[in-house]
Amino acid sequence: GKLQTAWDRYQTAPAVAEQMHKELDPAFTTWLIRENTQTGNYDRAQKLCQLMLAWIEAAPGAVDAEAQAALLVAFADIPLARRDYPQARALYERIAAAAEFDGTAGKRDAEIRVAEVDRLTRQYDRAVQILERLARRPDPTMQAEALFQLALLKNDQEETEEAAAFLEQVFGIV
Repeated sequence: GKLQTAWDRYQTAPAVAEQMHKELDPAFTTWLIRENTQTGNYDRAQKLCQLMLAWIEAAPGAVDAEAQAALLVAFADIPLARRDYPQARALYERIAAAAEFDGTAGKRDAEIRVAEVDRLTRQYDRAVQILERLARRPDPTMQAEALFQLALLKNDQEETEEAAAFLEQVFGIV
């Protein structure tokens, strides 16, 4: 589809996107960063992200809070993919704590990813505390994501019945 075509064109000339980063839709640039991260092109993802962050810092108001939070989450996803868990957690925590991102999907994603890092580093008690708190929020998307992460955590602990119970709760929400 269109995304595959966009990705294919980008891959033939990634420097063009770097040169045009100010003109591109920030959501598209964030998508490029995520795709680079998912395909292991961490340096390319980092470079594009740093260009965007420098531009946002130099031109306050260039993008809205939603786009900025999404970009910062994509930036934090790079160390997560590299398994640099302390760096990833610190970046996600910074986004989650920032009042300017209240109500954004990026803040919600960052809050979930803090717990995901804790799960991946086997800090299960800390992850459970965070996820149970997030699951109590009135936002059904947050509830579903938190319960899904709890299911993954219980699966990691080989507690399959508990994992299944959390998944049933997820399916009851979505």
